[in-house]
Amino acid sequence: MSLSNNPICITLIGILALSATTGNVLGKTSDGEQEAVINGGHYLVDPETGADRFSKGFALTQGSREITSNEAVINRDDEGLSRILLTGQPATWKETLDDGSKIDIKANTIDYDLTTELVVLTGDVSVQKGIQLITGELIRFNVSTQQLEAGSEDGDSPIRMVIRPVKKPKPEPESD
Repeated sequence: MSLSNNPICITLIGILALSATTGNVLGKTSDGEQEAVINGGHYLVDPETGADRFSKGFALTQGSREITSNEAVINRDDEGLSRILLTGQPATWKETLDDGSKIDIKANTIDYDLTTELVVLTGDVSVQKGIQLITGELIRFNVSTQQLEAGSEDGDSPIRMVIRPVKKPKPEPESD
């Protein structure tokens, strides 16, 4: 089997491509140019469904990006990667942004549909970015429009937002 037909190589190349494309959305642009290291407890390729399953732990590090979950399911179609589903207690996604600020995402489920460019976070969700913290049971993020929606319109999934004050440096005492 050549490398170009090997499902493991296709998946890993796809993850690297995803990492490169999400580098501009979430993290440092340079993260996508860094080596990606994936660790897991068990890996299963299912050529019938086009799914790659990581169980008993999944961890990806690339530059400032750190992604962890108990399980990961990566779906492919004829176009390449189509969906990444991370589940954990919690699944996490941490990165440093180009401006130096950090983003820290935690949820029981992180579901990234690459065909619709929609990321859906469910179950004990926490998104920390700079001085802002959003928590709840449901947060949706559209990668292409950068639109974030937290909670549900019917109010069944309330959110909580905390904005911490910016710490200003204390003025130095004047000297005589």
